[in-house]
Amino acid sequence: MTDASFIHSEISRTVNDIVDGLTSELKRAVDEKEILDTEDLDQQLWETVDSHEWVIYTFKAGLIAAVADWEEYIGEYGHAAPNPEALAFFHLLQETRGSDEYQELWEKLENGDDEEEED
Repeated sequence: MTDASFIHSEISRTVNDIVDGLTSELKRAVDEKEILDTEDLDQQLWETVDSHEWVIYTFKAGLIAAVADWEEYIGEYGHAAPNPEALAFFHLLQETRGSDEYQELWEKLENGDDEEEED
């Protein structure tokens, strides 16, 4: 494994860890009824990612930008990311929204909690 591929792998692992942490916190908030609908879920995700240290600190954001999909950003916004922080924000947001855990939370809020309905 080259140094570059090792670094890429480590940054990708870090992104996965961040996504896991974000979804765990969102799950806790849903379970404790702090988040009641999909709009609240997405708003909380947006706010949390927007203030995350891997987004607000240029060096860390640059590391995430190195593994992010620039083309996906361009496809979404029609232009390249203006800085590493914007790309890091977009990447973490997309990775979290695309995770199975986030999708499960979204569906739970959208469809209601079946477990509560059965009780």
